[in-house]
Amino acid sequence: MRYCLNPGCPNHVNPDHNTLCQGCRLNLDEQLEGYQFGQYRILEILGQGGFGRTYKALDTWCLDRPCVIKKLLVAGRDNILDQIKEMFKREAQQLLELDHSRIPKLYAYPNLGNDFYLVQEYIDGVTLTKEWYQQGDFTDQKIEELLKQLVPILVYIQKKNILHRDIKPDNIMRRTKDNLLVLIDFGAARVKVESDGVTMTAIYTPEYASVEQIRGNADKSTDIYSLGVTCVRLRTGCLKSDRNNLIYDNSRNRWKYRQYLEVQGNELNPKLASILDKMTAINLEDRYQNAQELWEDIKKYEEDVSPEPPPPPPPPPPISLIEHLLKLLNFKINRLEFFKWLGWGFLGLAGWGGVSLWRGGGGTPGGIETVPPPTSNTTVEFQTLQINEIGEVVSQENLSTELLQLDLSRGVTLDFLKIPSAIFLRGSPETEEGRSSDEGPQIEVQISQFWLGKHPVTQAQYQQIMGINPSHFEGNNRPVEQVSWEDAIKFCEASSHKLGQTVRLPSEAEWEYACRGGTITPFAFGPILTSELANYNGRYYDGKTLKGTDKKETTEVGSYPPNRFGLHDCHGNVWEWCQDDYVDSYAKAFTDGTPVSAVGNENEKVFRGGSWLNSRLNLRSAYRNKGDRTLKRSNIGFRVVLVDII
Repeated sequence: MRYCLNPGCPNHVNPDHNTLCQGCRLNLDEQLEGYQFGQYRILEILGQGGFGRTYKALDTWCLDRPCVIKKLLVAGRDNILDQIKEMFKREAQQLLELDHSRIPKLYAYPNLGNDFYLVQEYIDGVTLTKEWYQQGDFTDQKIEELLKQLVPILVYIQKKNILHRDIKPDNIMRRTKDNLLVLIDFGAARVKVESDGVTMTAIYTPEYASVEQIRGNADKSTDIYSLGVTCVRLRTGCLKSDRNNLIYDNSRNRWKYRQYLEVQGNELNPKLASILDKMTAINLEDRYQNAQELWEDIKKYEEDVSPEPPPPPPPPPPISLIEHLLKLLNFKINRLEFFKWLGWGFLGLAGWGGVSLWRGGGGTPGGIETVPPPTSNTTVEFQTLQINEIGEVVSQENLSTELLQLDLSRGVTLDFLKIPSAIFLRGSPETEEGRSSDEGPQIEVQISQFWLGKHPVTQAQYQQIMGINPSHFEGNNRPVEQVSWEDAIKFCEASSHKLGQTVRLPSEAEWEYACRGGTITPFAFGPILTSELANYNGRYYDGKTLKGTDKKETTEVGSYPPNRFGLHDCHGNVWEWCQDDYVDSYAKAFTDGTPVSAVGNENEKVFRGGSWLNSRLNLRSAYRNKGDRTLKRSNIGFRVVLVDII
């Protein structure tokens, strides 16, 4: 689909083949660099809802300052425009009074004819909804952080007698530049024209709204209720309306999230639960009456749960003792096990930076040598290449990136590479050979920096975490296969628990961006693929590329050249599960890499990259495949993302 950027357009959605907008007849091709709207150059549509359409734009009168333009939705007759204008002006002037570092500034509130707009500060970041998709259910600590950051904002706006009226995860953003939470979407309202006059009705979200708000009687405790429900839904993971019954008892009109978490073995801190209970009380008189009252309880809670400072770690053994022990050794030993034997714990080792415990043989120098601790971050160099249409190498390049290794013990590590942030073109052009319709329409996606597995999860890694190896083609350094999407999720959960850092599957957009490695060709290595670059069924001759080999099985990870990000095996070897539910178009996909959740199609998941069993066209960077979340095959595996770097 193509979208018209003219805010005055009555029907901005157009088929891909349209050159002229069907709503306003403007040339869509002329909007590729943006649409000039007075002093603003509109770049893209951010969303559409009860308020109207929201756009990202640049203010050309203010050094191209980024901003957000929101068009007010006016429903009803247009013969009382002056009354609407006065009401809108009154609402906007109230918003102008808000001068808080974590509330988007209101720059202007123009009206053009019968249309009304708010121009506000653009916040670069992600909503808590998208953060939840990326990182999973919030912990007690993250809920505490949320409350400590948001409640002071409510205290501020309530002192000015202003209500937000639509607090929810979608309206709380984590700002990229400082990681702080920002409360967005003030002033979301709908003008309703009726026979007896005009009303400005606040937009609210039923799943987060209190009874009195739904009845039209919002007050200071209304925002507190919505913030409490936000915390409950992020903590339980029940954000979707079809999961309401898990945390709310409609027959008794009361919350049951505590019981839900207890059944999951994931109980809330009792004191935090008491605060949330009072925030989400159904009866108004049982709830916090204002944000200041809530803030006082949060400060008491913080004092109660502040832990005692841990005792300092024991000092390391004297260097002379280690040197003496090393002189007695002529073989390699596991440094972690060695220090445990000395009575020196993991924390002491990590704090000191680690030592090398190899002497003799292979020319390794004796004595003490500083090496990375069990979680090590180093720069690695690698060589990548590009080929032409007949498989000839046309360029080779030496590159480097950051490598992060997490020790799983027994010599097994999880290796992650830093993937840089960028905007990339997702999907394939209609002219690409082998293209399927679900690879479009092509959309620009903003990807934030993340850490991705250097290669698919190996059998040794899977065995170390899960204690089993389900693979058909056995080998410690071969990719694990015969694993379903559900198995991959369990691996992520178990790894997160073991490492104390969040591990997850990549979103489909993240996967494609990483696979491409900054290229726009069908493959990361160029316009075609050869058997020297990936493990696939090269004996299947399609008349378009060189005939190759067919190994008929998986190969050890890293057996083929890396792409420009240093990643191995994105093309071939095994398909790789992604987080996303499968949808057959990118028309409504997020433009920031957030995984797609398809209501009613949660069982069908995406896997990407092709395998040893497939022909080259199935290995294209844009090619998509899907299967039931329980599907297990000897050509399906996965790789993982590391979220929290500590």
